[in-house]
Amino acid sequence: MTPFFRLLWREVRQGLPTTAASVVAILAWYTFLASRVGRWNEGLVLAMTQVPLWWLPLGALWRTYQSFKNDLDTSRAYLLLSLPVYGWQLAGAKLLAVWLEAVLYVGATFGGIAAMVQGVGVPGLPPDMSAAVAAQFVRTLVETVGLLLAILLAFAMPAWLVLVQAAWGAGRTVRRGRHVLMGLAFLAGAWLLVRAAVAGAAVLDFLPTVPAFPYPDLYRAPGGTWAVETRWLAMHPGPWLAVVLATAVGFVGTARAVERALDAEGARWPAVAGVAMVAAAAAVDLYLNGVGLFDALLQALVGAGT
Repeated sequence: MTPFFRLLWREVRQGLPTTAASVVAILAWYTFLASRVGRWNEGLVLAMTQVPLWWLPLGALWRTYQSFKNDLDTSRAYLLLSLPVYGWQLAGAKLLAVWLEAVLYVGATFGGIAAMVQGVGVPGLPPDMSAAVAAQFVRTLVETVGLLLAILLAFAMPAWLVLVQAAWGAGRTVRRGRHVLMGLAFLAGAWLLVRAAVAGAAVLDFLPTVPAFPYPDLYRAPGGTWAVETRWLAMHPGPWLAVVLATAVGFVGTARAVERALDAEGARWPAVAGVAMVAAAAAVDLYLNGVGLFDALLQALVGAGT
């Protein structure tokens, strides 16, 4: 077994109790919701199926931060760095372990959502729709949710975890005001990712849009019966490819920064100044162009390359 996989297995073992508790909590939540069917409004029951997803970003943030803090803010950091491993292996094992935990968490949540949607149905469908058409509508809707969650796991979650890593690395360079600097680094990194996505759409504008999300289109067929056709929402790959590249660059850079921060004593003011400058640029940009920036991102996702 290579050093990286030893580190990964170590991280996975440490996270198993938390992961198991999370999956049990998800199963308990959907069991509770199943007991509310027929007692609560169907729309409310379906809305409450999303609750576990609300906790995913905060849970991943907390888990990643604690993983770095428990190992690299203690004397164990120097033991780990004395091993024949690189900084990117140490950081990569931590982030990959948290990502695998997120996959299990999202998989359990998707299973609960799918079971509840198929069991409750979709409120508001035409009363004269046949059971077969309604079932096809529900299947397509469930497939859409599954694909959306898969895309979020593949693109958004790695970027989110790298932001946490970058924030921890920035905070590790100072003795006082650590959490302030961490917050600034996280927000500055998020702004850079949004800017990278918009720039990626402009640079890769020549690429065609890609059918990404299926959705059920309900219409009246000849004879007055209801029918469902699966349509696809096309999205431009430019922003997604830019986010992948920015995440990879950010991971490599911040993994090396984490290693340097552990080797250094006291503040590393160039890093502090860099975070402050990027955060200031982000604040000015969001104040002057905030609405336009997110509108440009939306247009880049669905409008570029068409």
